[in-house]
Amino acid sequence: MASGLVALHEDPADRFIAATTLRLGAGLVTSDQRLIAWANLAGNAPPIDARV
Repeated sequence: MASGLVALHEDPADRFIAATTLRLGAGLVTSDQRLIAWANLAGNAPPIDARV
């Protein structure tokens, strides 16, 4: 699943985190702007910016 995330950058850890949120239907809490941007594009639950 993680290898099929074409809109996400190449960081394997981030791809694993993203795939896990998709598989579990979980929300994403992160301070990583790239993951936040991906989550907004993916159409899942809105991501929570941990920096706020």
